[in-house]
Amino acid sequence: MKGLTFKRVHWLNRELFDAFMELYEASFPWEERRSRQAQCDVLTDAAYHCHALLDGNTFVGLVCLWETGPCHYLEHLAIAPQYRGRGYGQEALRRLQQEPIPLVLDIEPPVDEPTRRRLVFYEKLAFRTNPHDHKFPPYHLGQEPFPMLLLSYPAPLSAAQHRALSAFLFQHTRCEDSPAHTETFRSDK
Repeated sequence: MKGLTFKRVHWLNRELFDAFMELYEASFPWEERRSRQAQCDVLTDAAYHCHALLDGNTFVGLVCLWETGPCHYLEHLAIAPQYRGRGYGQEALRRLQQEPIPLVLDIEPPVDEPTRRRLVFYEKLAFRTNPHDHKFPPYHLGQEPFPMLLLSYPAPLSAAQHRALSAFLFQHTRCEDSPAHTETFRSDK
């Protein structure tokens, strides 16, 4: 590893945006990601930050992060298959953990070997499991919010922090081709 750098992604930088979208679409199933057009649209939100992870000039991965106010929410992290196992994901997370604000992410509940390995990966980086009933808003019309396991660094979120995060996500993560749906979710239910 020469030195991992974060470079902001914008759709006007076609080469970088195309590499970003190729990895994004390959790494996350349809229900866990936006369409190409929706991704272009959300890039205009000042609270949303998409970064290409570069080692020198080589694209090795991506990070998508929301600045929510009470915390930073890591929406997506992916390393290109040919670069996995080289410490890029750990390095990216360690850099994000240096910020003076809690870092939060969610993962699928650990029900099989891949999801259990994912949980262990984050726990080794000092992320803590949260006790809150957490649902992520749908990306596509007709989907329901789906249950996820909430992890945070350096400590679990309080109930008030979780409510604020949930409200933020349901306000800023919209179904495609539909209005914001903040009223469809209540974190206390």
